[in-house]
Amino acid sequence: MLTDTGILSYNWHSEDEVPFDDCEETLRTLSDKGYQLGIIANQNPGAKDRLDAWGLGRYFSVIASSAELGISKPDKEIFRLALAMADCRPENAVMVGDRLDNDIRPANAHVR
Repeated sequence: MLTDTGILSYNWHSEDEVPFDDCEETLRTLSDKGYQLGIIANQNPGAKDRLDAWGLGRYFSVIASSAELGISKPDKEIFRLALAMADCRPENAVMVGDRLDNDIRPANAHVR
């Protein structure tokens, strides 16, 4: 679709991403052990809908999506906001990420 600025935006399609085969089993195990799970993601709108379509949304109490919040990683504010949404203190949180620059370094200021 063409935006006001004349820039073509990307429309996400489900075939572009798929969860790992053991994803649901891993999330179920963590959830069954009492862990509160959340996501901080630089995503297009609809992250919750995509998770629900895969049957994974029920495992997450917080979804901090850059498209919905208007801030993105590595801005430390998105980490602070996600912790507040989860009513979680930084010392009680663990960040798992796939990028050192975008996930791990910024989170280090707020989580272990």
